[in-house]
Amino acid sequence: MYNDLFCKLFINTEKPVEEVLDIICLILKGEIQPIRAIKTKETEFDLRINKEFDLEKSKREEDGFLYWMYYLDIEPTDCEESDYIKVVYNLIAELKKQGIASIAACDFADKLDTNN
Repeated sequence: MYNDLFCKLFINTEKPVEEVLDIICLILKGEIQPIRAIKTKETEFDLRINKEFDLEKSKREEDGFLYWMYYLDIEPTDCEESDYIKVVYNLIAELKKQGIASIAACDFADKLDTNN
């Protein structure tokens, strides 16, 4: 059990924001809500343009992801913790299959390693 299930998922792509939103919505089989939000049974996702975006800093190995163009704020709705974590894991895996890198910043990040 985790105390905090909020997750920030940094996304590295140069695709336009509406295309990123569409890709994520297709992966999640969710419903697009106003202001670049996606809702599913298990989660609510808000796609944000990172105000800290910096192309040069984004290339740094250690903390470059903090400067990627986009991030998702992800929160569970009324669902089991394991189901929520599985949705986030699957999103990361599907983005990876499409050549889109992502890094999660959350208490359960150790459960999201798609390299295993």
